[in-house]
Amino acid sequence: VEGNIFAVYNLGTSDHPIGEVGVKVNDNQYHVVRFTRNGANSSLQIDDYNVQSNHPS
Repeated sequence: VEGNIFAVYNLGTSDHPIGEVGVKVNDNQYHVVRFTRNGANSSLQIDDYNVQSNHPS
């Protein structure tokens, strides 16, 4: 969305979005994107920026 990376996952009852709004990836450069999920928890990291975490209740 407008150069940002977002992911949405669903555990059967609702959507859980996670994204990084501070890092633009539409700059014609290569980027490393790491998305992991363990149960309901997820994390997203772009390049060497801070990891964004989501721990839905």
